[in-house]
Amino acid sequence: MAYEEILTSITIPASADLSAYQFRAVKLGATGAALAGAGEAAIGILQDNPNALGVPANVAVAGISKLWVTGAISINGAIRSSTVGIGVASSTGGTPYVFARAQEACSTGVTKVIPVLIVHEGPTSTA
Repeated sequence: MAYEEILTSITIPASADLSAYQFRAVKLGATGAALAGAGEAAIGILQDNPNALGVPANVAVAGISKLWVTGAISINGAIRSSTVGIGVASSTGGTPYVFARAQEACSTGVTKVIPVLIVHEGPTSTA
């Protein structure tokens, strides 16, 4: 399914070499944009590939963006970050930070890029 959207993005310094992490969830770390960890409060999705500490990173914070996801995710399913910024279905346990809703499904055992709506629903205990 194809989507075209004007994204609302911000530019912040990268906290490290993020050149291999385009379309992954990022958080605001002590030194700038950093990969979001499991269930952490992601501020958005990295849109480019900054290759060193301090290099400007373009982060989508609103709209529809591409996102690397893995595992079973249904259309409109709540998405949280994995340990390496890849989107996964929000679990019913704990209080993971939901930052996106899937606009396309993903199957168990599959890792791919899908369009997502950035929503910033925050901590939730429902899938």
